[in-house]
Amino acid sequence: NPIPDEILVIFRNVNMNTPGYPVEVVSSEG
Repeated sequence: NPIPDEILVIFRNVNMNTPGYPVEVVSSEG
């Protein structure tokens, strides 16, 4: 995972408030 966990957390928070946000982008599994 090249993206820092702190950034992923921010993206997840944005996703919760933004319908249609690509969830796969914030997936830490990949």
